[in-house]
Amino acid sequence: MLRFTILLATVLVASAHPSNVGIFEKELTEALQKFLGPRDPHIIANITGLHITTDHSSITFNAYDTEMSGFANVVVTFFEPPIPLITKIVKMNVMMDMVKFHTDDYSLSGTFNGEPTNSAGMGDMIFNKFGMNLVLKAESYKLEPVKLCVQEGSLTVDLTVESIDGADDINADIDANGPTLMEGVQVFVNENADVIVAVINGALCDAP
Repeated sequence: MLRFTILLATVLVASAHPSNVGIFEKELTEALQKFLGPRDPHIIANITGLHITTDHSSITFNAYDTEMSGFANVVVTFFEPPIPLITKIVKMNVMMDMVKFHTDDYSLSGTFNGEPTNSAGMGDMIFNKFGMNLVLKAESYKLEPVKLCVQEGSLTVDLTVESIDGADDINADIDANGPTLMEGVQVFVNENADVIVAVINGALCDAP
């Protein structure tokens, strides 16, 4: 019995080996784009208390009614399904060429080059080659057609970005310290991870 169990586990692991990964990316991409298309752009009501610290700045960012656009052009670049009877963990990487954020009502406060600073008004920020590496737990999964239902509270997100386009003095400092900004954004995204879970379930679990 033990030998059979080991053999079964070996077969299942082999069936989910990365050599087979890549079959479903196109189908997942199409499903996500179809679901997100009518929802792009999206208004984020509140982004509050986003703290960003660099070598010579420590600022807190708040924004209201922020328009986020470009995310519907998402592409699934990697997908590793769960292994039946062994793990429910799913790994999926997605990439968006350009995600834009625009707000008519933002505020920055804190210190910049050792001096107090405050600014407010309209702002734009563009994340180029914006990626999300997702690790989550599947409630259920099947292959044909691909159907993935994600467990709420199971998602963790690691963000990547090629470059960030901002604008004025403080934003230029943020641009030069992109990884620091991304750490702050990543905390915000992980705190709101169930929103992403709802998107995945809407596109891949609830869809007919």
